[in-house]
Amino acid sequence: MQDRAHSTQVREAARAYQRVNLILLIATAAWIWLVALGGVQEVNQGGFLNLLAMLTMFGTPLVVGYFTYQLARLIDVGPPIIWAVLSMLGCLGVVVLVYLCDRTVKWFARQGIKSGLLGPSQATLDGFEKGQSATRL
Repeated sequence: MQDRAHSTQVREAARAYQRVNLILLIATAAWIWLVALGGVQEVNQGGFLNLLAMLTMFGTPLVVGYFTYQLARLIDVGPPIIWAVLSMLGCLGVVVLVYLCDRTVKWFARQGIKSGLLGPSQATLDGFEKGQSATRL
């Protein structure tokens, strides 16, 4: 039973890790797109670019904070609320997230799971679960 709970924790941590990274990549792409279109300078004029800029500026930190909280809770690196708040603080948040991602990769390594930029692959997680079920027999 404990193996199943541990396997679930690993899968949830992988999902949270992937979501944090994907949200950051999407937000970065949105900012690059906004700057390329000159949208950041003309945010006060309204319209679609204004909406996109507002969603990027305010929505991204909230979503990143939520998934950071989930990830910190799952890998047990300290109080999750502190990680979540720190991840939402501009440039400091990027440093915090890089550090948390490093800790997450090391956590996966301690579990015997190889992890890349977007976390462990589905095949790696499946192999981890099969290995756990084989040790129970």
